[in-house]
Amino acid sequence: MRKSLTGLLAITAIVFAACGGAASPSPTTGPVAPTDAPPVITPQPVEEVELFNSAYPTAVEAGTDGGTIVVGDWQEANQFNPFYLGQVTEANVASTAWASLIVASHDYKWLPDLAAVIPTTENGGVKVPGDGGDAMTITWKLRDGLKWSDGQPLTCDDFKYAWEWVLDPENVGVITAGYEDITAFDCASDTDIVQHWKVIYSGYLTVQIAPLPRHFLEAIPMTDQVAGGGFRPDEVVNMPVSGAFKFGSVTPGQDLRMVRNDQYTSSISGKSAHLDTIIFKWYTDADAMIAGYRGGEVDVATDLQDSDIVKIADLGDQVSAIPALLYEFWRPNWSSFEDLDTTLAIGGCSQNPAVTDRGDSCPVDDPAVRQAVSTAIDKAAINERLLGNSVQLANTSILPGLWYFSDQPSAVFDPAKSKATLEAAGWVDSDGDGTREKDGIRLKIELCTTTRQVRVDTLALGAAWLKDVGIETVVNGVAGGYLRRLQRVHP
Repeated sequence: MRKSLTGLLAITAIVFAACGGAASPSPTTGPVAPTDAPPVITPQPVEEVELFNSAYPTAVEAGTDGGTIVVGDWQEANQFNPFYLGQVTEANVASTAWASLIVASHDYKWLPDLAAVIPTTENGGVKVPGDGGDAMTITWKLRDGLKWSDGQPLTCDDFKYAWEWVLDPENVGVITAGYEDITAFDCASDTDIVQHWKVIYSGYLTVQIAPLPRHFLEAIPMTDQVAGGGFRPDEVVNMPVSGAFKFGSVTPGQDLRMVRNDQYTSSISGKSAHLDTIIFKWYTDADAMIAGYRGGEVDVATDLQDSDIVKIADLGDQVSAIPALLYEFWRPNWSSFEDLDTTLAIGGCSQNPAVTDRGDSCPVDDPAVRQAVSTAIDKAAINERLLGNSVQLANTSILPGLWYFSDQPSAVFDPAKSKATLEAAGWVDSDGDGTREKDGIRLKIELCTTTRQVRVDTLALGAAWLKDVGIETVVNGVAGGYLRRLQRVHP
């Protein structure tokens, strides 16, 4: 009998960026553009943080082996390389296929996965300062007997290969942050990883996104891998993976079938996954997915937004609104015009022909413009007019359940303040056409988002508010896959 569940809110970003060029990698610290100075926060007493005392292992109950679950999404996953993915739906798939050193638990703690233990300063796994002149030396211990889904040993060398792969000069489509701070990567044994760092890197736990199978990928030229080699829909079924499920079949536009990887065992139970199969079923839009759920086509309907709640309210206690780890926010691309690399077609600001008539400049590079945007957008009106007053307005992109969350004062809707900010920075409407200029540059920007209707409507509202303060906009709705490709380029 099919067990019903729906309404998992995994919300992606409304991106205020350069769809016609390269998107900035730097998000705002809240749902709207940041100001040029951080808000003043009154320090609060800090309780001791325990990151590894998850209640999950003691709460695990024996499950029933076998069966299939069908997961619906209105966006199709078509990027299966864990280092390149950029959509929520692709992250969902990756979580089944790619295990790494640690895994996050339901209560925002860390548990070892492929690692036998999580290194800390207390247990000696992290040394600061490190050995032999390192700023920091980290030693990871892998679990014994790890294997790829094809039965080949999964060892330290596969993590080392992932490090080499990220830093390969021909790999122009991957983020190198963190990896480039590791000066050497030693394999003391198949299970002992020693990382030598040139800096003290607080995010060391999550740098290693996943291991990569050297024995499979090394034969594929890097230029081909960047273009999808090994991970294409007709190839990925042969890809050795480290997670609980391996790729079974990919039918573009229809579904993706993941089958149990019997070579993977849980660090908690010592067993493989209970389910035989996970099927990801793709729909053209959220309404079609909701209809599919009602018709019994899927067990779980994912990636819904607050604007969808009214459509599923009659499903009663089957509806669960689960906070996402990322809120909707506006991400300004504050790259300078000179940052554009015409050879690699990355960097800089929007190259959309619809906005390039503004002149050779990136207006959002000016902190005053970002500050003006933050007070020109009426978040409460977006909630009321588009989301049915169903959401809690966020003042930061950090989930309240996380230990480092700190509430911040919200930017107040104040068009007069936006105008004054722009005036003071030299942005004036000298010719009376409603758009401000400065040093011969028009204050014209692109607002880019996915084609999801609520996002397009949100930017339409935003465009009107920005016009009121003298900022001309071009709203550009693009397919999520295209937006993802922009977001994964080098900064």
